[in-house]
Amino acid sequence: PCLFHYHFRASTVDPELPTKVGHGFSLDTTSDRIVTKYFYGTSVLQLPFYALAECYSWGTTDGFTFAHLRAVEAAGIFYWIFGLLLLGMALHRLMPAAAWVAPVALGAISFGSNVFYYAQRQPGFSHIYSFFLLCLAIWCWVTGLRSANPGWRLYGFHLACALIIWTRPVNAIDFRALYVWL
Repeated sequence: PCLFHYHFRASTVDPELPTKVGHGFSLDTTSDRIVTKYFYGTSVLQLPFYALAECYSWGTTDGFTFAHLRAVEAAGIFYWIFGLLLLGMALHRLMPAAAWVAPVALGAISFGSNVFYYAQRQPGFSHIYSFFLLCLAIWCWVTGLRSANPGWRLYGFHLACALIIWTRPVNAIDFRALYVWL
């Protein structure tokens, strides 16, 4: 909403809005800027869902409508499921096992950690998107980088690693651990 609706201009925003949406940004009225404390990787991954919400509520929106909230929730669930699928395919290719092993492992990952919580209850936070990007990097490594001709998966791996850091800079620890593991 800051980019598409308000163009990062504090003068276009209702002064009560930061309080209503949980203080995720502040208004700098002296320089007429909206200042956000979050990084943009999460927003980039949510953009397709946000665009669908914009099309649904065309012309009558401030970026914080019911459709926009549902779009963020749909994005969280989508990236959770897609991350689990990528991780399941990577695990099956890396260590082939009986058909029941991958669903049990993915269930343990989902419900034995905070992954499901962040997908279902906090889809606006960067955690579920970091999970997806880490799963994407692992999948790219297992399916392509270990082969003689990695092709586009090499670029996918590096893009996922760059987005991991852009989504949450503290995830540089995950990024380095992934490189050590590889």
